Amino acid sequence: MYRIAIADDNELHMAKLCSVVRNCLSLGSEGNTANPYLFHTPEEILRYIENTGFAFDIIILDIHFSGSKHNGISIAEHVNFICPSCEIIYVSGNINLIKDIYKTEHTYFVLKSEVNEKIPLAIDKAVKNIEKNRGKSLLLPVKEKMYVVNTNEILYLDHSNRITTVVLANKKIPVYESIEKLLLKINSDLFVHCHKSYAVNLSSVLDYKTKTHFTVQDEITIPISRSFAQTAHARFMKFMGEI
Repeated sequence: MYRIAIADDNELHMAKLCSVVRNCLSLGSEGNTANPYLFHTPEEILRYIENTGFAFDIIILDIHFSGSKHNGISIAEHVNFICPSCEIIYVSGNINLIKDIYKTEHTYFVLKSEVNEKIPLAIDKAVKNIEKNRGKSLLLPVKEKMYVVNTNEILYLDHSNRITTVVLANKKIPVYESIEKLLLKINSDLFVHCHKSYAVNLSSVLDYKTKTHFTVQDEITIPISRSFAQTAHARFMKFMGEI
């Protein structure tokens, strides 16, 4: 089942979107039956995400919300930051707003007058993106929240004092798990354990000093220890031969 949210301050538009979405994902497939989470203001959905850490697969956003300092674009910017794998679908009654959405990562723009025709296309595209990346998401428990991270966006893992920090380009997430356990969960040949306290995503490597260190974004160096050097070297050379 896909985790879907709809945010719209118009009850009639909300009801129509909800109906179309349910029809899209309930075509004889019990596992895909959708029960969207409904939000009437930007503040509601932002507060819900902040308080629960809940990551949606798809969010359908109106762009303009009356009486709010936020709009659909500012919600999308926040979602892009905390859950980059979430598929954003914009809906609006104003075609002129389409020029403003390109500062965010999104899947589709739908005019409200074309919801019946275009939402199924948007949902289909979003679902294909989700399925393409399925198996690449990592669920991270942090205190009372759960974060969903796309493993392709992880730069490296850094372990210290029983905490492994999952380092992404725009944030760091500390979890009480060993590197070994996280690598088992990630289950990807892109990651190599190169030091007792480090593992690196080979696709994020910008420079490699043979059997000494990897360099990733912002000139951060990831050390390679002697005991891991041979494996790290072999894995990196194999990776370079495959790209």
